Amino acid sequence: GSRASRQLSRAMNKVARVVVDELEELVPSMIFFMVAFHMISLTKGLLVGGYPTRASATLATISAITVAKSILIIEHTALARRFSSRVIYNILWKTLIFGTVAMFFRQLEELIPLAMKHGDVGAAVRELIAAVPTARFLVVHMWLFTLVLVYTLASEAVRIAGWARVKAVLMGPLTQPPARQKKGRAS
Repeated sequence: GSRASRQLSRAMNKVARVVVDELEELVPSMIFFMVAFHMISLTKGLLVGGYPTRASATLATISAITVAKSILIIEHTALARRFSSRVIYNILWKTLIFGTVAMFFRQLEELIPLAMKHGDVGAAVRELIAAVPTARFLVVHMWLFTLVLVYTLASEAVRIAGWARVKAVLMGPLTQPPARQKKGRAS
């Protein structure tokens, strides 16, 4: 009885720890992408001449959660560490990968209502291509890749320096740079 109870308790603690670790890793990126996708949704709505609908807000939220989890999965693959020799290469590579994943889900977000409207994915794709002007497509995806770059920069800063150090730098007091000595000629 008590031995089985202890084993079950240890197993439950291990499962709880894994769930907590996953949530600690997922929540910051999920919040970032929720804000980002809602900003993009608002931009898209304003470009079209209106405001985002409740359905677009719901799809933006679902896409943000999906993208956040997808990016965390990609982070643990060899693909994400392809260019790990220099930080800047790593940041640009991850921005490309994460941006492509985010762009895929953004396009899926656009496609779902059209597929439901037409009952056919092919017709939805044709309408999406015909209905979205190139300028709007470019503006929305420039926003997206810029926000993904910001996410990647922050994520790499935390990975390299640690959350405590990044927090101390961002939340700490603004320090004065050391006084520069004037270069003078020697007499």
